Amino acid sequence: MFSGTLVRQIAFALWACSVVFGAGAAPLDGVTRRSPLTNSRFVFETTGKGTVAFLGGSITEMPGWRVQVIEELRKRFPKTEFTFTSAGISSTCSDAGAYRFQEDILNKGVPDLLFVEYAVNDSGDGYYLRGRHDPATYTTHSLRGVEGILRQARRANPKMDLIMTFFVAGGQLTELRQGKTPSSYTCHGRIADHYGITTVSIGEALAAAEKSGSFDWKRYGADCHPKSEGCAFITGIYRALFDVEWQGASPNESVAYPLPAAIDPLSYTNARFLPFSEIRLGDGWQVAQPDWKAIPGHNRTNYRKGEILSSTTPGAVCSFTFTGTAVGAWVLAGPDSGSVEVSIDGRPFQRFELFSPYSKGANGLHYPFVETFADDLAAGEHTVRLRVGEKANPASTGHAVRLYRLCVN
Repeated sequence: MFSGTLVRQIAFALWACSVVFGAGAAPLDGVTRRSPLTNSRFVFETTGKGTVAFLGGSITEMPGWRVQVIEELRKRFPKTEFTFTSAGISSTCSDAGAYRFQEDILNKGVPDLLFVEYAVNDSGDGYYLRGRHDPATYTTHSLRGVEGILRQARRANPKMDLIMTFFVAGGQLTELRQGKTPSSYTCHGRIADHYGITTVSIGEALAAAEKSGSFDWKRYGADCHPKSEGCAFITGIYRALFDVEWQGASPNESVAYPLPAAIDPLSYTNARFLPFSEIRLGDGWQVAQPDWKAIPGHNRTNYRKGEILSSTTPGAVCSFTFTGTAVGAWVLAGPDSGSVEVSIDGRPFQRFELFSPYSKGANGLHYPFVETFADDLAAGEHTVRLRVGEKANPASTGHAVRLYRLCVN
């Protein structure tokens, strides 16, 4: 005899197949349909309300495709009162997305429909910035970040519909033209397969359009950030997907998605920010809002207000404890950034240079990225000491350590 859980999973699988492989459903370039978007439609139509969230980097933050998809949803469900959460932050990768998911997504309303995109940034930005870290670690942290986001989402709302989008940078498009699959596409696609999540590959759709002569990279924008024609191209793909997913009669119920075992047990499923109130500040450290006008360089609007944890004093130490398997920090790396030395559970200090190539010069950017100090610790309580390094990059003008958030999992 089947268990109740197994029966529900079998019913879901049959239901999903009837939609994804339904009669007459035309293939969509770049789209892999793994589960229906019926749950969100059910909520929108039966409650008259809906919560939709967008999580990603600068391509999501910019007022382009996201705004057009919002308008598309409003047209399709004119009687629905929507809450839209726009949680794109430039330069951030999936690890940052996992750590901020509670604060930037769930605290603003648990979504019925969630869009997630990190395929561009996870291949060359933030933690994965070329020249800062071993490329062999890219896939590990990308997998842990994206899987952590999806598991947090489904844990908060087992009926949440999700769409993963693979946007495209020039190098990735070159690979696709050659019949190759970019590494972040492979990594994120593996996760989507495991959890049964529909993916929209803008890169594959664009490569197919170039091959047919209907569209090209220059019209798209010749940059990972699409211009108006590129945004219209993207929105057209979503529109076609919605046409297929939301055709026919309205659903009579919603069904919880099964949550399989994690691909990587160390994924950032419990990722969160550690409150600064839990930090034991030593001499030279402070939690305060910086006087950014007096600090060389410039920073983005996201970071100009609010307190950060900082020190400019070499040798200064602060400490904290947390429970979990991973610890890191969301760094703001400016022209005067130095290094931070980290000791976990009394082990020798390990040095992490914080200066970024984007920070160089008096007008350099206070570049944001998540630096992972360790993410393979034994589950349990850990004590962490942070020390301002005596050494700094030769291009830096100081020893500053400015941490926008402390990240633990």
